[in-house]
Amino acid sequence: MIGTAQLSTLAIIDERELDERSRLLRRLSRWNGWPTVAKTAGFAAITLIYIPLVWLAIMSISESPLSGIPYPLTLDHYGALMDDERWLPPLQL
Repeated sequence: MIGTAQLSTLAIIDERELDERSRLLRRLSRWNGWPTVAKTAGFAAITLIYIPLVWLAIMSISESPLSGIPYPLTLDHYGALMDDERWLPPLQL
């Protein structure tokens, strides 16, 4: 049936024969605003993914990261990590 003339006649749908729900869905599928909706949803998804990562990066250089207030900023925690050599042997091959 693929590639025959009968297939092309089957694909033609008379909208008057469709029920109200099908007509609504068909009109919605032709709506020109879908690219804007997709861009907005994509931007929202990327924002929801990256804002927590940025917040974690900021809190990692905070003096008291468990307080929830990222002030004052310091690198003392990273300095203490570099001074402690217990984490280096597992990384060596």
